[in-house]
Amino acid sequence: MSLYTLNEMQKDLNELGWVYLKGRSMILVVDFIFSLISALLSSSGRLSVIESSYFINIRINISFLCLFLMLLFHYRKENILSKDIFNIEGIGLMTIIKAFIISYPIMMIGVYITDLIFTLLELLGVTFVFDPEIFSSDNITSIATIVSTCLVAPILEESIFRGIILNILRKYGDKFAIITSALLFALIHGNIFQFSTAFTTGLWLGYLFIKTKSLTLTILMHALSNSFALSYGIFEIPVIINIAIKIGFGLIAIAIYFYSGKKYKLGKNIILLEKNDPIFCRTKSIEKKQEKQYQSEIPLEITSPYECFYGQVPVRLSLMIDIAIIIIVTSFSTK
Repeated sequence: MSLYTLNEMQKDLNELGWVYLKGRSMILVVDFIFSLISALLSSSGRLSVIESSYFINIRINISFLCLFLMLLFHYRKENILSKDIFNIEGIGLMTIIKAFIISYPIMMIGVYITDLIFTLLELLGVTFVFDPEIFSSDNITSIATIVSTCLVAPILEESIFRGIILNILRKYGDKFAIITSALLFALIHGNIFQFSTAFTTGLWLGYLFIKTKSLTLTILMHALSNSFALSYGIFEIPVIINIAIKIGFGLIAIAIYFYSGKKYKLGKNIILLEKNDPIFCRTKSIEKKQEKQYQSEIPLEITSPYECFYGQVPVRLSLMIDIAIIIIVTSFSTK
């Protein structure tokens, strides 16, 4: 991690904040236009349920494309999305299988957190309802939903949050970059139902990207995770089999970590799990911070990237927009 001054960090993070806010605002504009057109067509009887599914997926993809193009154009001179980060060196079938075996339990942690939140809210008298038309099997199995969820979304979202945002933030620490990109990724989903799953998955994908330096692998993991989640809506999986799948993936993931020695080799020249990993090891993290503070004239607590990034006006506005949307969506889903 290169040395930086307070002014450089503030300018850099503020710049990213404004670009992200502009892109987030474009998403709102696109959503509003499509929602208005959809409402007009639906009220006149010109938009069927199936056609609505295509309409929704087109709207979502155009929204994320706006944010992607906004970030890509602004940082075009930095060549962030170079062909190097799409490398597939050392990524074979076994690498993909190993990575997904770990990915699935992490994704399920987010699901369990969501279930816990819903259970607590129900104890307080708040229950959630879903529109059966939106979540009907016809909509879920439509070509538009499958292509959008399993192909377009993984490519766009990984390019935005791991390829661009995480890469820009890495100069201020890998842990900060992983957490921040995962949080923005979770918030932009715009609903409480996906927040926890998106956040835990975002943490894992960010860590995986830093370890493998391959956006191709994170796109594949994202696509597989979405496909797995979508399959639950397509097929009626018995409860016992569902529990067995979750337990099986979890036990395999635990075995991989605890019985593979100090290091776990995911693929060729890719050490994925290390018990003394500097990203998460507290001792090494403290040592790096002390060294950083010694080399810099700026007090460490003042140059905290968390304080600097989340204290910026554009970032706060973006967070307020996301939180407001989550509250509105959640309120419409309660009874």
